[in-house]
Order: sequence, then structure tokens, then C-alpha cells
Amino acid sequence: MFEWYRGGLEGVGGVTLNHEPANTKNTYWMVTALLDPMLEWPKEKLMAALDAEGIDSRPVFHPLSSLPAYEGHAEGAVARKRNESSYRLSPWGINLPSALRLTREQGQRVVKTLRQILGKT
Repeated sequence: MFEWYRGGLEGVGGVTLNHEPANTKNTYWMVTALLDPMLEWPKEKLMAALDAEGIDSRPVFHPLSSLPAYEGHAEGAVARKRNESSYRLSPWGINLPSALRLTREQGQRVVKTLRQILGKT
């Protein structure tokens, strides 16, 4: 499934998928697309556009230290400073459909729709 998305989105500037770094084995249980902020497509806007086309997606997780449970706690403040990458990446990432029963044709539809939305057809 990851390969379907990777191949279909290859050459689309500003979209990065969760690749497999050297010396690791990625299970790709979720295929994550990270958008360059220069595209001006925050995750909520992109998810709404996909939803309008009947395609479900999920947001990349918000940093735990941003949740109300950590508000006002010293540990939360420390984590917010330490987790700069999470805060920088979270607004721009979505998880693409990756159900066990997702077909190649459905994956191709996701790719085609995503390319159209981003103006990369």
C-alpha cells in the first residue's frame, strides 16, 4: 500500500511520505503524508477537501504535551520546549487511508484526488 502511494505521489513537490530510513524496518501500519507549509494546506483544510470527495483520512497525532491535561504542569512546559519537531510537523501531516482491505483501485483514487486537490494533476 505504501508503494502505491509512493509511486502515485512521486514527483509531487511538497509532499513527503514516511519512508524507511537506513537500518530500520517500517511496518507502514499508517501511511503518513507530510505537506510542506509553503503549500498552505494545513491538515484540517486538506482533510476537509478529501472528505468532500468521500475519502477518509486522519490527522497526524497532536503532541501529547499540547493536550489540556498537561496545561499548567511543569512537565508539560518542559515537553513543549523539548518536542519542537512534533509541534512543527503536526499541523501539516495526515494519515492516508490504509485499511487492510483497501484495494489498489481505491488507493489510486486517493492519489488522483490528492493530486487534484493540491493542483498537481
